[in-house]
Amino acid sequence: MRFGRPLLGMSAALALLGAAPPGDIAFPRGRIFPESITVTRGGELFTSGADDGAIWHARPGDAAATEWLDPARSGMVGMLGVFADDRAGLLWACGRPKIGDPDEVRDHASALLAFDIRTAAPKGRWPMPGGAKSTCNDMAVDRAGNLYISETAGGRIIRLKKGAAALDVWLADPRLEGLDGIAFDRDGTMYLSSVRTNRLFRLPLDRTGDPGALVELTPSRPLDRPDGMRFVAPGRLLFGEAGDHGGISEATIAGDRLEIRTVTGGKPGTTSAVAYRGNVYATVAKLRYRTPEMKGQDAGPFFIYTVPLR
Repeated sequence: MRFGRPLLGMSAALALLGAAPPGDIAFPRGRIFPESITVTRGGELFTSGADDGAIWHARPGDAAATEWLDPARSGMVGMLGVFADDRAGLLWACGRPKIGDPDEVRDHASALLAFDIRTAAPKGRWPMPGGAKSTCNDMAVDRAGNLYISETAGGRIIRLKKGAAALDVWLADPRLEGLDGIAFDRDGTMYLSSVRTNRLFRLPLDRTGDPGALVELTPSRPLDRPDGMRFVAPGRLLFGEAGDHGGISEATIAGDRLEIRTVTGGKPGTTSAVAYRGNVYATVAKLRYRTPEMKGQDAGPFFIYTVPLR
């Protein structure tokens, strides 16, 4: 595993930011805004830095995360979704623009990126259709190796077909306003969530890989900004709820209904969560501290927090 440049000495950094609660993983500097988290089959955790374009790495049980990819190497000013693609040996990442930058800089920053998951070497960059008017948010990969992006600003699913040179608009539907979470079940069915409208959907793919009928699902309780959806096991999905009353939720698929179970210990504002060996690892991005109204306020320390999946 290749890591980025060293930061503060670990003991100094943790003394500055405060030690992580037992089982949690600290970040060794402030204002990380970790929006997304993903895990490999071997337990490597990666998180994105929404404010600076860094990607962070840790293992379950680590006291602190390490900067795996610094912004100077990524060429990005911010990151949203990250997704570990074990079969391809890639870490996919969604670049995001920064408010106030010139239009051409913002258009360049809105892109899908790929890195070698072992060395962090860049493996590709694909501009988003529409540039900065598009929001590359999160990703999922189907059994054929095609990658699908939740595009939040336009309510679209963007696809990178395996081997293709450019992204294409795979599905646009007004019901997908605020599209955020995206995941495949074991049977190849896609599941989607809207962080703005609190809606959940099922989307089958036909034999040619084209989208089937989009079906809205009924959750067993109201949701609070569902975010960062991940596959857990056949018929089970995990996601964060990014609202003030949210946390971590597990959904069990039952036809057109989702039975929602609140995972004990989830924190309000959770933007992404993954399961590994009976535990959940989750992030709280605190993105409101990036708004003009709160930008100067102290966001406090950031952690990858850990709770049992029970």
